[in-house]
Amino acid sequence: MAQRQPVTGETPEPMSDVTYNLSTTLSSLGKGAHILETYIEDAKKANDAGAANVLCQVRDSLLCEADRVRRFIGVETSNGKF
Repeated sequence: MAQRQPVTGETPEPMSDVTYNLSTTLSSLGKGAHILETYIEDAKKANDAGAANVLCQVRDSLLCEADRVRRFIGVETSNGKF
């Protein structure tokens, strides 16, 4: 179980598995969208509009899902769950 970084003088609190999973999911989605930028550029350089289009759609989907996870984390944080 991961631990939240303590404020000076506090004892570390364990991070729940759910919090960790949501955080790593958000990070992974962002990393995936970022690397797809390189793949999109590669497809454009190869004059492969079809591949570039598919990769753009996948990137946009990842960004949409990342935003959904981010919003969920925001709501849960506002409700004191995180």
